[in-house]
Amino acid sequence: MIVKMSHVGIIVNSIEKAAELWKETYGLEILKYGKIDSEGVKNCFLMIGNINIELIEPINKNDMNNPIAKRLMMEGEGVFHFALVVDDLEKTYEEYTKKGLSLVRRDPIEDEPKGRIVIHPKNANGVLLELVEKGV
Repeated sequence: MIVKMSHVGIIVNSIEKAAELWKETYGLEILKYGKIDSEGVKNCFLMIGNINIELIEPINKNDMNNPIAKRLMMEGEGVFHFALVVDDLEKTYEEYTKKGLSLVRRDPIEDEPKGRIVIHPKNANGVLLELVEKGV
């Protein structure tokens, strides 16, 4: 069951420039910078009330096998996903599988040790959803 919103992921050309924009122009607090080697991205989380923004930059912008780099090349910067916190990742996966949703499991990372579930945009009115258990 979905319990709250975690963050909105935004693909950017430059983490540093985007973080500075959001901090200086809009007054958001930078929480942390990170890197997810297995996905070929670096990221930065910014705080905005109870919801956060994740800035995502592909490490190799020319790697068209990387979905983030490919999206950046084809569509430019912009919203990539909404991350929602669920109370039980495994139970949610089973429930949504039974409903016939197109799901992809993502490997665990430091911030999400149980992994993540990605729901294809065709199952959510064109929006890519990322389900997490911990959230930012």
